[in-house]
Amino acid sequence: MHSIKAPFKKGFICGVLDMCFRFVALVIWLCTVWLLLQFVYDALFVEIIWANKMWWLAYSLLVFLAVTTLAYTAVWDRE
Repeated sequence: MHSIKAPFKKGFICGVLDMCFRFVALVIWLCTVWLLLQFVYDALFVEIIWANKMWWLAYSLLVFLAVTTLAYTAVWDRE
C-alpha cells in the first residue's frame, strides 16, 4: 500500500502522472509476456528441430527475466 500512497505525497498531479506511468509499464509488460508465451507455445508445439526449440525457450526465459526486472523497478520499486 505504501507504493501507491508514496507518489501522492508530492502532489496530486505528480501522483496521477506516476500512476499513469505505472499503468503503461504494466500494460507493456503484459503485452511482452503474451508475446513470449506465444514464442514458448510455438517452440513446444510447432517447431520440429530440438536446437531451435531450446533456443526459443532460452531466449523467452532471458527476455522474460529482463522485462520483469524492468517492470518491477517501474511499477513497484518507486519512491
